[in-house]
Amino acid sequence: MLTTTHQAETKPNIIVMIADGMGPAFVTAYRKYLDDHATPEVEPIAFDDILTGTAKTDLHDHEHHTLTDSAASATAIATGLKTYYEAIAVDLEYKPIKTTMEIAREMGYQTGIVVLSRVNHATPASFISHNKSRNNYKDLANQYIDDRINGKPKLDIIFGGGYKHFIRKDRNIIAELNQLGYQSALSWDTLEAITELPAIALLAEKGLPYEIDSPVKGRLSKLTEKALGLLDTEKPFYMMIEGSQIDWCGHNNDIACTMHEMADFEETLKIVKAFVADNPNTLFVLTSDHSTGGLTVGANHLLIYDGPKLKYQWIRDFIQPIKASVKAIARDLLHAQADWYTRWLELTSIPLTKAEQQAFTALIIGYEVANPITLDDLTDDHREQLRALMLQINGMINGRSYTGWTTGGHTGVDVNVYSMGKYAERFRGNMDNTKIGLIIKDVLTQSD
Repeated sequence: MLTTTHQAETKPNIIVMIADGMGPAFVTAYRKYLDDHATPEVEPIAFDDILTGTAKTDLHDHEHHTLTDSAASATAIATGLKTYYEAIAVDLEYKPIKTTMEIAREMGYQTGIVVLSRVNHATPASFISHNKSRNNYKDLANQYIDDRINGKPKLDIIFGGGYKHFIRKDRNIIAELNQLGYQSALSWDTLEAITELPAIALLAEKGLPYEIDSPVKGRLSKLTEKALGLLDTEKPFYMMIEGSQIDWCGHNNDIACTMHEMADFEETLKIVKAFVADNPNTLFVLTSDHSTGGLTVGANHLLIYDGPKLKYQWIRDFIQPIKASVKAIARDLLHAQADWYTRWLELTSIPLTKAEQQAFTALIIGYEVANPITLDDLTDDHREQLRALMLQINGMINGRSYTGWTTGGHTGVDVNVYSMGKYAERFRGNMDNTKIGLIIKDVLTQSD
């Protein structure tokens, strides 16, 4: 385990973990998902002993836009100030708001982001970039090299996906960073060749594959361990780590995908907790930008009767055997055509009635697609058919397990806040998410 030296005596390390889309029900579901039914208690998970409070996630314009997106919420966490929907670290007049990571950089901190999305996606971009819209991916990517502090780019570590925005016809930002001394990797194999900072590893064209679909397991935990191992122990650091795809699985109402993302995030949390235990002069805070999907652990119970007595349940045993995301299952079934049911059983272990098989067959036969998991580049007919099939698959999995979802979007519930190490007591109770940024800013300026 990396242990810092004399630098930790004055300036604290800062680690911010963001579980994108993870509302409180996600944590409950994950705990029950792992539970050993042979014991009387529900076993704790890595989150439980460091829970300190909750955070409100409202936007600046909470009268008209009561529910936030990742950009506005990440801006609040990164700067301590509210802004509008889709804003990347700018105020209501589009003026840049200095982020706490930029403040740390000015103070000589090592800085880094480790994510599963594109590295210029809403959450990571909000810590080091400024733009009126999260959708301006090209402009945001340019800032990763063009905007500098003390003559250098703002980040020492850039780990995630999104190489399509950095290697373009008009510009090769990776090559430019190489000229500035950055080591780089565009695959897991070449990641091992990175031995020192600064470094950039973009391991997918856009976001990395879902954990449940990925040939490399433990993506976030592996990237985090690599990043921590590259740090100079003589200097403090500020690192933001995001479990980006908890949110994406939630948008798809895909409970198996969600549980696999939670597992990777928990393994990452264990690594970070061990680091903080060895380096107590570390400010560590974990939260979510918002909740996604309106997850309910137990749904539609009025349809379940055991004799005259109502029986409430959430059956994780229908979730654990699932081997792929709903998107991947739908793609595979469409490829399998007449053999779709065999493939279905291989991927889900969920038997279907004759009527259910007929409903699936109507959505599958004659609609084979050649594209892989994503919906990109499909014809309109195939895209709609794939969506319809995904809804049918969700209906089976969520119905059998009694998993409820209220939306394909975000919800407005308060999210959990977790902390340990130095200053953990400052994250207690219910707070606005801006307080997280304000605490970090105060710690930085007080330790200067």
